[in-house]
Amino acid sequence: MKNLIDLIQQPQLEEKVKLKYELIDKREKNIKHFRIKDNEYRAVEYFKAVHYLDNNGKWEEIDNTLKKELSQNGSDYTNANPTFWQGNKFPCK
Repeated sequence: MKNLIDLIQQPQLEEKVKLKYELIDKREKNIKHFRIKDNEYRAVEYFKAVHYLDNNGKWEEIDNTLKKELSQNGSDYTNANPTFWQGNKFPCK
């Protein structure tokens, strides 16, 4: 039997699971649901939002991709998803 010190110092490794696909109709603001195999599912909760509600009330994936654009002030980075980020610009340095 392991003693208490061994259990505290050795973190438990989480089981690696191969996800088949996401159940898009079960999305929540910060939760994704995945099918693992027949009749087995797993929910993954994120610290921050990974989805946003579109105009039709459907949860859409947040795309955090930045793209570089030329502007009158030089170059700016804008988000690839202007619907969610509403065209915010970040100056290049």
